[in-house]
Amino acid sequence: MCGSAAQVTTVIHRTKNILKQVVIRALAHPRVRTFFSPFTGCLRTVFMMHRIEDPAQGIYGHSIQFIESILQRLRRQNYRLVSLPELIADLNGDAPPKGHSVAFTFDDGTYDQAEIAAPLFRRYDCPATIFLITGFVDGSLWPWDDQIAYLFRHTTRTSVTIRTDSQTLSYDLRSDAQRLSAVEDLRLRCKAMAQPELLAVLDALPDAAELAIPERAPRAYAPMSWDDARSLERTGLFSFGPHSVSHQILTGMSSEHARGEITGSWQRMRHELAEPLPVFNFPSGLFGTREIEFLSDAGLSTFVTSDAGYVSLCNDRERRDFPRRLDRFVFPETLEDFLQYSTWIEWGKTLLRPGTRNS
Repeated sequence: MCGSAAQVTTVIHRTKNILKQVVIRALAHPRVRTFFSPFTGCLRTVFMMHRIEDPAQGIYGHSIQFIESILQRLRRQNYRLVSLPELIADLNGDAPPKGHSVAFTFDDGTYDQAEIAAPLFRRYDCPATIFLITGFVDGSLWPWDDQIAYLFRHTTRTSVTIRTDSQTLSYDLRSDAQRLSAVEDLRLRCKAMAQPELLAVLDALPDAAELAIPERAPRAYAPMSWDDARSLERTGLFSFGPHSVSHQILTGMSSEHARGEITGSWQRMRHELAEPLPVFNFPSGLFGTREIEFLSDAGLSTFVTSDAGYVSLCNDRERRDFPRRLDRFVFPETLEDFLQYSTWIEWGKTLLRPGTRNS
């Protein structure tokens, strides 16, 4: 009986998925999309990516094959692929162009974005903006969240317990799945910590894992170089914005330290690049009123978020506000989710969710 019930449940689940695929692909058909374009012509979809899958280095991330299939589809269906500078120009215009547009962004500035993703985007003549952690590109540090991933991946221990003044955290590491789960859990916990507690956890973790953290990022976690960034900038397809100096959480810092992370990263980019983009990307997407005020003081006119939503050119208030806010969707893993965000479908769903930003 139990086996039969499980089989029925599996069949129902698969049937629902198939129906969802059929419905979404039908609703995303170019003719249907054209029909709704008068209602969605002022919306822009911005996607956010991080790591690109690199099996040779054991790096999990976005599949380059899936990304290519998406770029092929967008070109075949005559989407308008825009850069963030173009999107901001649209915000400044009185008559934004019709038709749903898509923009792509990458966070952090890892080697795979320059070596694996960038050649693909060049092949499809698709612009993208890469947000750089300037201390990371300088080689003076590597992101704390990658250090956590490195330690949990490479420790020979089958369990790790981290003790700080305020808490004790224990993780079972007997399988690869448990190690991945431990990384995600500790990263999330650290994002909610004030800086002193975060630093205490990072200080305690190497001893707990019985593994030293390399001073410079190993190849699997390495950044692109400034030469890489300058070379990509010269193509005219890639723009670069600041993503802080250290990638630590600004909301948990003192005002002086947080301000330095913003101004320091922007100044460093202005020194290294010809035309850095005055658009800031808050580490882990965390910010408050204080941090937004620091952007204005630094001369940064726009910031991107990690909050899912469209950029709307229809909202007069947002078009006047400085610094401007650009929400982004996490680049999805399935075609159906991509179609929802890049067509009118997600907009239609927001009509059923009162109080959403882009409704």
